[in-house]
Amino acid sequence: MAELVEGARLEIVFRLTPDEGSNPSLSANRKPRTRPPPGAFAFYRPRAARYGGSMTNAEVRRALMGYVAAKLFAGIGCDAGDFASPANRARLAPDDHPRFLSVACFSAAAVALAKRPIYDKIERSLLGKPGFRCLDVAQIAEYARILAPHGRSLWGGQGFVPDMGAGFAAPEIDYPIRAVRHADLIGLIDPADWHMCRPSAESARILAAIYRDRAVGLASADAEGGPLYSIDVEVLPDHRGRGIARALTAALTAGILRAGGIPFATGAWTNNASRATLCRCGYYPAWSSMESFELPEDADDFEGAIGRP
Repeated sequence: MAELVEGARLEIVFRLTPDEGSNPSLSANRKPRTRPPPGAFAFYRPRAARYGGSMTNAEVRRALMGYVAAKLFAGIGCDAGDFASPANRARLAPDDHPRFLSVACFSAAAVALAKRPIYDKIERSLLGKPGFRCLDVAQIAEYARILAPHGRSLWGGQGFVPDMGAGFAAPEIDYPIRAVRHADLIGLIDPADWHMCRPSAESARILAAIYRDRAVGLASADAEGGPLYSIDVEVLPDHRGRGIARALTAALTAGILRAGGIPFATGAWTNNASRATLCRCGYYPAWSSMESFELPEDADDFEGAIGRP
C-alpha cells in the first residue's frame, strides 16, 4: 500500500510497500482476484465488497452512470436509470447540440444520442439487440456506414472503475514517488515529452515518479463533480516496464478512496498497455462508448479531430 512519510526538503514522499496485513481480503497464501480469468473478460462481475467502509461496486457503477449521462448526453433528459433499463434507448439531439452521435453501454442497455439526419437509422439499429451488441464490430460498421454520407466517422473508448474489494497494493519500485503541486512541475518535466497525462492547475492530486531530479512518471486526478475523479497516468518510454505505472495508479487510487472519492479512468479500446495496468491495479471495465467526429480535410490531423478519449 502507499504509505505517506516525511521526505527530503519538506516534501511528501510516497513509500510503496506491500501491506497485505491491513486488508482482510488478503492472506499470506492467496491474493484477491482483481481481474477476470482468461476468456471471461466481457462477463466479469466484481464482488460487492467494501473498501474501508466506502461505497459498494454497485454504488460506484451507479455514480458513473450518472457521470456518463451528464457527460455524453447532456441536455436531452438522460440519467443513470437509462443505463439500467431493460431496453436500449435513442434520444433525439437538438440541432444546436455539440454532439452528432454518441452511444454508451454499461451492459444492460445502450443509450444513443443522434442528430435528426441520422436519428431514425440509429434508432432502428438499436432495436431488439442486447446492450453490449450495440457496440460490437458489426454495429460499429453500421454506425460508420450511417455517418459516412455526413463526413463523419467514429472512435471508441472504455471506462474503468475500481473493484472496491481489491487491495490496491503497489509494487516496490526503485523510484521515489512524490505528491507535487502543478507549479512544481516546471522544474520536473518538459511538457513536450508528455502526451496523455497533462496535469493542470486545477488538478486535485498530482504524483510524480522521480529519477535524477526529473519526473519520469506522472499521475493526476481531476475533479469531475461530486465524489468523482478522473485519473491519467503516463510513464516516459525509457522507464516503462518497471512497475512505475502500477505504483502511481495504486497510490493515486488508494489516496482518493481514503478521502471518500471515486476514481475512474477512460481510454481508447486499443490502448492495451493501459488496460492491462488498470486491471492489475484492481480496476475493471465498466462501460464502453463511441462518439462521432467530423473527418478532417487533412488526413494527418485525425488526432486533432478526435481529441482525447
